[in-house]
Amino acid sequence: MLLMVNKLSKNLHKILKEKCVIIRQCSVQKPYKLLFFGSDNISFTSFQKVNEFRGMVNVHPSLLPRWRGAAPIIHTLLHGDEITGVTLMKIKADIFDVGEIISQCKVPVSKDIKLPELTEQLSNIGADMLVQCLKTLPDSINNAYPQNNEGVTYAKKINKNISEVRWHDMTARDVYNLHRAIYGLYPLSTKFRDKRLKLFDAFIHNPDEVDNNNPIGYLEYCNKTDAIRVLCKDKRYVYFKSLRIVGKRQIEAIDFYNGYIKNMAIKDRNGLVVRN
Repeated sequence: MLLMVNKLSKNLHKILKEKCVIIRQCSVQKPYKLLFFGSDNISFTSFQKVNEFRGMVNVHPSLLPRWRGAAPIIHTLLHGDEITGVTLMKIKADIFDVGEIISQCKVPVSKDIKLPELTEQLSNIGADMLVQCLKTLPDSINNAYPQNNEGVTYAKKINKNISEVRWHDMTARDVYNLHRAIYGLYPLSTKFRDKRLKLFDAFIHNPDEVDNNNPIGYLEYCNKTDAIRVLCKDKRYVYFKSLRIVGKRQIEAIDFYNGYIKNMAIKDRNGLVVRN
């Protein structure tokens, strides 16, 4: 039996190491490798039951069949999902994320949670599910059921290009969700007066406020929130607490305003932040 812990970076490995006290290899009849996680209250009988099962178990951080693929947590946040979860499943040969489901756990997604926090939360849940699967062998494996053919979505692998904000295509919530989805990997990126600009500490303030007087990409300083705000596709603002011109240090919003915007005529701020 091979237990695969997939797409949860190092978190699940760390948690499992803390929860479990035995890692062994053994051979039964024809030699084959076995990776076994045994906790204090998993008896040797359970260990024998594990040996009877040949196959692989995968811990996947989504409610399959939604978000099959390499980056399920990122796509969960990117698309603003309100519910996610963890799936324990069998591995089907040569095809990932389509195997029979052993168990699932639903998890509500906070509107402000970011990638590192959600990853850690799902890692803890996945570790507990994996231990429970071992405790209840062979029933946990024998009761696995096929995935639904409806509601299938794919979470393709991302790269740094995803960080580019497309102001004319994205709502304020879209921009904020992108920030949440890639937080800790890449900062949001855009162009500012022909310079590359990195955007940090995004948030939404007064989401019902609509500005129909300025064009998409309009940028200004907001005294009430002490942040730079940019107008998006839906004529709503997304806010940033700090910014950085590439090649320079990261600075607070008020310093950015004083250094780059304060002395600029209002008419010259139209479309100041643009897409490539």
